[in-house]
Amino acid sequence: MITPILKTPRLTLRPLRAADAARIQALFPHYEVLKYMVAAIPWPYPADGAKQFVDGALAGMAREERCVWAIVEDAAQNDGLIGCIDLFPKKADDQRGFWLGLPYQGKGYMTEAVAAVSDFAFDVVQLPELILNNAEPNVASHRLKEKAGATLLRINDGVAYVGGVFREMRWLHTAEQWHANRARFLCGKPERSA
Repeated sequence: MITPILKTPRLTLRPLRAADAARIQALFPHYEVLKYMVAAIPWPYPADGAKQFVDGALAGMAREERCVWAIVEDAAQNDGLIGCIDLFPKKADDQRGFWLGLPYQGKGYMTEAVAAVSDFAFDVVQLPELILNNAEPNVASHRLKEKAGATLLRINDGVAYVGGVFREMRWLHTAEQWHANRARFLCGKPERSA
């Protein structure tokens, strides 16, 4: 599947490209951004970490295993990303991931990005459901899932993240839940950074 350009009221989600590595390297390797990411992400983040991520993401996109969008703030009138959001339609679990640079958190941008990707996943790709995970202390992430109508399936103990070992919340988000909650999801207050 080709990663399309998606638009929201304030954002453009465009396919990730090789030139994005430098901007990712500047925004991503901050402990507050990374602490609730899976422990497979190295910390301290290496100098070529963003290039490795982009190379792997582009290879996965070429194989049509994933979609990776650069989140771009339209008001900035440039093409610089402020974060990324991924969709893994063929994975059995953890089918969506996202992050925003610290200066862009708490403004409701991720709500817009998640809505655009949910519309794409459920209405274009026609996935019946998504399985989503987050570290239990990542309150902002699980609030987005609750607001979208996702159902908490279980909590797994002892999962390693960059910031330590936390309980992991596993969620089921169905197309039916999304369509029932979409309007409420978009009219809520901006999420707060966790």
